[in-house]
Amino acid sequence: MMTQVYKFIDCYLTNRLGILVKWTKKLKGEFESMLYLSEKTGMSYKTVKELEEAEKALAEQEAEKTKLADIKKARAKEVEDAYLEYENVKEQAFKQIADAEKKWIELRDKFAETYGGYHMTYVNDNGKKQVTFDDLVRSFFNF
Repeated sequence: MMTQVYKFIDCYLTNRLGILVKWTKKLKGEFESMLYLSEKTGMSYKTVKELEEAEKALAEQEAEKTKLADIKKARAKEVEDAYLEYENVKEQAFKQIADAEKKWIELRDKFAETYGGYHMTYVNDNGKKQVTFDDLVRSFFNF
């Protein structure tokens, strides 16, 4: 959109009483020093062609920014969906772990009741004994 800029001329005149009077006269039309003001860019240009080129460049920049924002939004949605899937899988895994542990403890306790005790040695890949802190705590507090 193009807005035509008016040329304002300050006019001075002495009235009959000898007082200097100032007024501004607004002229409309084509002038040698006329500038065209773009409402989109907020800048003034000497020719209409410059103004249109600047507005076209601004429109292209805005379209590129919009496109990049849409891509960013889509990728953010993908990340959010992946996180929600991760949380669901983690919750299911914790449930499966809890169920397996409950079954193991139940069978261990029945074995201990029947045979008077149960001993288990934890061994890692190298054949060395491996005991985790959780195992020690559970063995002391029996929960």
